[in-house]
Amino acid sequence: MLKKIALTGIFAASATFASWDLFPVLPKNQGEAHTGLAYNETNYASCLTMFAGARFSVIQNLELGVMVPFRFYTELHGTEMDDVNGLGNIEASIRYQFIPKMNAFFDVAIPVGDDSYNVEDEWTLKGGFQFSSILTPTVNFGSELGVQYETEGEKNYSELAANISAELDFTVVPHYTPYIRSTVSFIIGIYDDSGFDSFLGKNTPVGTWITVGSKFDITEWLNLDASYGVGIGDHLYGPNRPKTYGLGLNFRF
Repeated sequence: MLKKIALTGIFAASATFASWDLFPVLPKNQGEAHTGLAYNETNYASCLTMFAGARFSVIQNLELGVMVPFRFYTELHGTEMDDVNGLGNIEASIRYQFIPKMNAFFDVAIPVGDDSYNVEDEWTLKGGFQFSSILTPTVNFGSELGVQYETEGEKNYSELAANISAELDFTVVPHYTPYIRSTVSFIIGIYDDSGFDSFLGKNTPVGTWITVGSKFDITEWLNLDASYGVGIGDHLYGPNRPKTYGLGLNFRF
């Protein structure tokens, strides 16, 4: 159990439970498939995870999505841990674009992942709003305000957190789009047997996750996405400074 808590905690900040897109939903009857790899590391642990997912606009302005992670390599203190790999919690999402520049969204992580590194019976629910705008012909802006709730599961507490995200995409040359995204996350408080304990105003656990990346259009329907992310903020991430290296393929259909 202690090993599970350690491995869950250090990689939680860089997990895939982050919005796939901060921009308007896909047009009606259009979709996107995604597959990729993410290598996460701290100064004492690392893991390699494969992802596969898809999103599709079933009607005008309504987009549904699903993402399935599978971890197949984990190392702790220099030792490979074969017994803490396997399926991760499956993530389902819904986004509704209620005006041209704003979306409402709701995500859920379903606790079906391998119990060796996922907290058993812990559901993660996240909802919020997204705003996007074309700032210039070459710069797109996307943003998000979200609230996330983790149920108790096999832990002895549940957790309420929030995030504020912003992203800039730069169309420098045709078929090449570098981007930067920043997400400020903080824990609002926890629920346990004694009630709700608010962390606001008293050393609130807060941290910033910064991702820089580039998208390369291989064809009109296929692009490659390479990224690097790092967590900053000892109150949330501790002194380990987690990092993520990502590589993915996106196919529009």
